[in-house]
Amino acid sequence: MQKVERRTPRGRRIGRGKALAGMLAALVLLALGLIWLRQEQAPAGEGPKGAAGGELIPAAAGPVTELTLKLRGEEAWRAVRREDGGYSLAEDGSWTMDPLLTDPLVESLQALEYEEVLTEEAAAYEDRLADFGLADPEVEVAWRTEDGTERRVRIGDAVTGSEGRLHYMLLDGDARLLGVSVGLVQTLRVEKALLHPVEQPEIRTALLDRITVTGTDGRIAAEWTLAGAVTDADAGTAWRVTAPFVYAADEDAIRGLKENAGKLVLGMYLGEATEDRLADYSLAGEGESLTLHFAAGSTGTVSEQGVYDVQDWEEETLFFRIGAPVGEVTRAVRFGKEIATMSLTSLNAFLTTDPMDTAARYPVLTPLDSLESLTVETETETVTYVLEEPEGTDEKADGAQRRCLKNGTEISMDAFAAAYQRMLTVNCTGRLPEDAAWGPAHQKYAFRTVNGGMHTVELCTFDSMHDAVVVDGAALFYLIRGGMPELP
Repeated sequence: MQKVERRTPRGRRIGRGKALAGMLAALVLLALGLIWLRQEQAPAGEGPKGAAGGELIPAAAGPVTELTLKLRGEEAWRAVRREDGGYSLAEDGSWTMDPLLTDPLVESLQALEYEEVLTEEAAAYEDRLADFGLADPEVEVAWRTEDGTERRVRIGDAVTGSEGRLHYMLLDGDARLLGVSVGLVQTLRVEKALLHPVEQPEIRTALLDRITVTGTDGRIAAEWTLAGAVTDADAGTAWRVTAPFVYAADEDAIRGLKENAGKLVLGMYLGEATEDRLADYSLAGEGESLTLHFAAGSTGTVSEQGVYDVQDWEEETLFFRIGAPVGEVTRAVRFGKEIATMSLTSLNAFLTTDPMDTAARYPVLTPLDSLESLTVETETETVTYVLEEPEGTDEKADGAQRRCLKNGTEISMDAFAAAYQRMLTVNCTGRLPEDAAWGPAHQKYAFRTVNGGMHTVELCTFDSMHDAVVVDGAALFYLIRGGMPELP
């Protein structure tokens, strides 16, 4: 409730006794009838409390059949109700408005509520509308209900002293100045562009197998590719950086990219992808883009009723051409035949990620569960470890341990597993200089996965204390000499 300042009229002398008492009584009555807004507030606890809030529109009025909404500084837009209960832009019937925005808006108009009566006297505000933000309202809505009744509300600035909780509002035909909740203002503050439905991309992260980013020159700036099938047991660790260099990718980095891909959402509709609009938003020709490739496959979801549903998908590529900034936190994006905004938070996860930061800094990439065999070759010997599944499906189902054969002779699986787990934790010591040179390999590892994939690591002499680590034929890092644990 807006506090009322008790003011003493200037330029008048107040006598003692009855004259003083009478004048004070008149001032009190005047204060109780007026709201002095946009001025210094009375101390806490002074001033009249407004009347309790309530509903302004009777439910019998029926649904909103049409409405015109104008926001401060913007052009008005008009919507009409269709036979199916939805709403379309009056000037374009094909523009079906998003019910997530229109439903709360019309429901608020059908059951319009106020929080407080700030004053019941029109004389207290009618010649000072600009002071309350009502001469140029923040939100102005005119609407017609099914019974033919027409109404209009004007909502102005925040009520002084309410800390933004209330806004001034006038309803045509009602002389009172009302205080309405900021929540109502936010519900009614709907931009025209937001009402246009936007085709959202179908992001199936489980089937994602390639991510490509191009720079402002249209050339590939970064690319990550899955080496194998999305259904492989080691798919999570089989990703590779394939541009601007080729190297094994870090599992956690890829997981982060995939999670961000799943969060890609188009925002405000900007228009059809016509030549003029493409030029306006710097989307014509080549430039920055994001391409997501999805393998053919199946995905499953569980309904609220607990029913598991499987859906098959064909191979698909989604292309996002990225254009000029739209405001401070979004950029224009072309997706299909439309242009919409997209959050910089979502886009920067791809546009600003340095591929080098996603390169795996650990030499051994194959998890123990995915390992079928490992061959270790040194200058003096070659040793092959083969992991065999337990015989019989019942044994395997009971959790029987795999066997480990070293050059054909069984050794302790526990000992091999412990040493191999230590190998998985090895991290490279540092980054090789761009002009680095190294000698021939003095130790080689060849990993074969249960899916038939191959992964090689070679340790080559870099200097007296370090080895260059060549992973699948490419070298980016070095490792301290003797950094790889020995196997039994």
